[in-house]
Amino acid sequence: ARILRHQAPNLGLNPDDGGFVPVEGVAIELGVDVDAVLEVATHPSEPRFQVLDGGIRALYGHSFEVSDLHELSVDRPEELYHGTSWGSLDSILASGLIPRTRRQVHLSNSMAEAMEVGRRHGHPVLLSARADGLAGLRAAADAIWAADAVARDALRVRNAFAELASVPDWLANPGTA
Repeated sequence: ARILRHQAPNLGLNPDDGGFVPVEGVAIELGVDVDAVLEVATHPSEPRFQVLDGGIRALYGHSFEVSDLHELSVDRPEELYHGTSWGSLDSILASGLIPRTRRQVHLSNSMAEAMEVGRRHGHPVLLSARADGLAGLRAAADAIWAADAVARDALRVRNAFAELASVPDWLANPGTA
């Protein structure tokens, strides 16, 4: 993901306007065979990549310009979620969600997935925003949405313990993770 989202231009992989680079080039860069790259890229549990005609690209999260990202044809949920860390919360509540080093901010239509993303950054906190009115909102992958930004007054801090139908083990029992 890092190569396809951020490093491809600097590694000489020369992404096209759609962000596609040769699968073989990614395999060489990673020191694995093409089949290993394709196994990860086509795994259904977390659709992050698209493979087409010998090329591969990330579907979202780029720090370089990609002009031809497709939008999935899915129903827009009423509310979207963003997972972050407690350490980032004050900054986000002061300025809203901004892309920083990426082209857009990422949201999920799943509270549990947003909490898992927040967990990657430290002690997780769950935020939400109504989908209507978010500038540049598009479906980037299954359950993943991208928006230009989310204004601070559009954000709500949520209580995952009270709202998740089933609290993940790592959240309910932090010592087990």
